[in-house]
Amino acid sequence: MARFKLTRLLLPIPLWFMGGCDLWIRDLIRVELTDLNKTAQTTQDDVRKVSRRLDQLEGHVAYCSDEVKKLLSTVQKECEAREVCTPNDANIQVEVLRIDPSKQGRFLSLFQERKHLAFYFPDRARSLTEVEKKSLRDLIKPAWLDDGERRTRFLVVSNIEDSSKGSLERAERRSWKVIDAIAEISRDVQVPTESTEPAKQGPKAGEAGLSRSAAANPRSQESVLLAANGALPLPADRARAAGAAAAAEPVRSAKDIVRKGRVLNWIFPFSSPGEILRAEDRPNAKQDDKLTRSVWVYRVDC
Repeated sequence: MARFKLTRLLLPIPLWFMGGCDLWIRDLIRVELTDLNKTAQTTQDDVRKVSRRLDQLEGHVAYCSDEVKKLLSTVQKECEAREVCTPNDANIQVEVLRIDPSKQGRFLSLFQERKHLAFYFPDRARSLTEVEKKSLRDLIKPAWLDDGERRTRFLVVSNIEDSSKGSLERAERRSWKVIDAIAEISRDVQVPTESTEPAKQGPKAGEAGLSRSAAANPRSQESVLLAANGALPLPADRARAAGAAAAAEPVRSAKDIVRKGRVLNWIFPFSSPGEILRAEDRPNAKQDDKLTRSVWVYRVDC
């Protein structure tokens, strides 16, 4: 009888321990969940900071001054439908003088903040060297913008020795050598496209496609990041359908990207008095480089 009473007294003890263990596990889980929530919140805050920073960097990289925008717009209107814009087509010198904040007509300073390259040629036009092509590739390779507000274009400006017809022809040959290289590189680095809709629902010929990366990013739904397929920007709901059409119309030649408006081909004389040039942009006297035989390439995202 005494043993039975003792058993009745001891029996609840394991249950008490089990109940205490259950409470301890619940507290542990609660603490772990709280820590996870804090970590998730911190991660979200970090992502927001990075996203804001990327927006700021994108705005800075793609920034185009009002002066540059106005000059591009003015000259483009005067040289519309021309493959080469020469002093006979537009007085670019006067436009630069009118727009330059210094009122000195400093073309190089006006575009100094744009990503650019300077190529120097001998008396005769030549193809670009492999080193020059590598530098040009680095300028071209990043995704091209086309979001309705900003449009990536490359401004190729060939200087001219004098006003003679021969000088103009030599300058034009130099510019086409550079644009040939741009077209070649554009074909090599062209972003592949994909279409998730039937081809019959695609856009009209000439409209650009949306890159795979842009289609996956809601913020870039209206940005055409397809190198070398420069055409009109598309609405977001039609962008992915444009992939097949864009892939079907690759860039084939230098004149092709000029006609599409992705490359602006200017020829006009400019000098460097008062200009501040980067070391890599300056003519090399030992190689008999002359500014009047130079071709400058600018990436303008505006």
